[in-house]
Amino acid sequence: MKRFMLLLTVVFLSIQTVDAQNQLRPEEAAKNKLAQLDAKLDLSGDQERTLFRALVSHEVAFRKEIQGMDESTSAYKAAVKENDAKLHAAMKKTLTSTQYTAWMESRN
Repeated sequence: MKRFMLLLTVVFLSIQTVDAQNQLRPEEAAKNKLAQLDAKLDLSGDQERTLFRALVSHEVAFRKEIQGMDESTSAYKAAVKENDAKLHAAMKKTLTSTQYTAWMESRN
């Protein structure tokens, strides 16, 4: 019985570890997106710092407000639209017009 409980505990901990690795923290997700943006847009240091904060905010808002909602509802669509609008505003404010155009084209 003790061996069974030990085996069950090991299996449970293994599943928890794998599940935790599949979900990136908002900062890690933002860092990955920022690296992709930097490769495409050649960002300055100030732009990187500003966009990192915007991307973290975007990811946190998505996880808190949007994730888990029913995608077919109008509330979901409105929340996604509002969250994306905040990101677009930050991008437009931070990037040069050439960079912003390139970013918009890469999103489509």
